[in-house]
Amino acid sequence: MKAIDRPFTNIINGTSQFVVPVFQRDYTWRADPQCAQLWRDVLRAGRPGEEGGHFLGSIVYIATGDSVAGFTRWLLIDGQQRLTTLTLLLVALRDHIRSTDWTGGDDDPTPKRIDAYFLKNVQEEGDREQKLILRRHDQLTLRALLDGKQAPQEPSESILENYNYFRDQLLLADPSAVYRGIGRLVIVDVALDRQTDDPQLILRV
Repeated sequence: MKAIDRPFTNIINGTSQFVVPVFQRDYTWRADPQCAQLWRDVLRAGRPGEEGGHFLGSIVYIATGDSVAGFTRWLLIDGQQRLTTLTLLLVALRDHIRSTDWTGGDDDPTPKRIDAYFLKNVQEEGDREQKLILRRHDQLTLRALLDGKQAPQEPSESILENYNYFRDQLLLADPSAVYRGIGRLVIVDVALDRQTDDPQLILRV
């Protein structure tokens, strides 16, 4: 097991995919209090003059064993709630910029950057295009949001509610500050070794 403090954006950026395994629960975070707290953390981290990163918790994962050249797939053992919520925030930020025609400077977010860096593996096809794969109807709703399509008839309430929460918050926020805050979030990156670590045993400790 290797644990390293890393910026969240370094973990998700790259041609890789995190998959929520079958033994994990569904996505359960709500707009209040979890998303509201994350939103406050992001705004605090994104303030001008703010130094260092803002610690957000840990993400534990292990290689699936079926990765190929240029593409790595990981089983997400712990941290699903954080990673999913940050993904929803990034989808909401992308869609807010797109719908308002907001433009910033050279280092500011654009829909193209957000998609390519944090949401999609733009050179891949099918399910491999997503950087995060959820379970059951959570996955169907997330995929619809990523693709800008209508939600399924029976959507994941938590996924849709939290996406809409972030869309509402962004109406009164500076996209540049939000993007900067996301970039300053720090995660304890815990990579397990398939040869020596039992992920289910680690979760029970």
